Amino acid sequence: LMPTLYNEFIGFSAAQWEQKTERYGTVGWNILYQLTQYFLIPITILLGAFLFGNSVSSESIRKKRGLHFFQVLPVSKGRVFFAKYLVGLIHTILFTGIISMMPLLLSLLDRGIGSLAYPVLVYDGADPSAFGSSTPVPNGDYDTFHFISLGDYFLQALWLTLLMAFFIYTVYFFLSLWIRHAGATFLVTGSIMFIGTMVGASAWNPFQYLDVHRIITQENRVLLVDNRYTIQNGLLALGLTGLFLWLVSFGRYRHLKVR
Repeated sequence: LMPTLYNEFIGFSAAQWEQKTERYGTVGWNILYQLTQYFLIPITILLGAFLFGNSVSSESIRKKRGLHFFQVLPVSKGRVFFAKYLVGLIHTILFTGIISMMPLLLSLLDRGIGSLAYPVLVYDGADPSAFGSSTPVPNGDYDTFHFISLGDYFLQALWLTLLMAFFIYTVYFFLSLWIRHAGATFLVTGSIMFIGTMVGASAWNPFQYLDVHRIITQENRVLLVDNRYTIQNGLLALGLTGLFLWLVSFGRYRHLKVR
């Protein structure tokens, strides 16, 4: 029994179906696969940004005068900004990688990491040509699907994770230049991420690509009846939005007043 997005059980039947189809990973790759479905990656990236993304904002206040030191050195503000931004981003990516690999490391002490040949269900959705000018409707009796290996799944997740780390870290870094309080910046960034995933169902909304699992399995394409929800468009949305915020952050930094 495999649960799918076409399940339409309600009431007691829904509870029974959920109990029958509930799965628990017992080996490393399967555990990581299940954790990915529960926003492990964006949450870990946000925690990494909280830990490593406050270098400029914290050193621009009176308690930490790190930026005062660079102002008396023959170093351009651009080089200082790029160095501090890049160091924080690299640390955030490494932190995300270490946390994500913990299930694999712990599984070595028990049942092993398992096989990357495990099949993952990917939805093809409705065939638009069969509906003519009308809007396609998801139908579990006619919509097609295919399987990919867990290895392909994690390879696609890796690309999304790298661009997502760049995007989320840049959002946090940008907000930290205005708020200058790590706790408040963390809460505001988390709130923006949550609201962004709930509203604005657009294929070019970068927050719609924070759910890595639904993008790789193409659930968003089926549920939102929009074939533009692809990994390629997700990489573009995350990368271009992150680049724009990085440029705005650089402009903000150049006019930042050190207290």
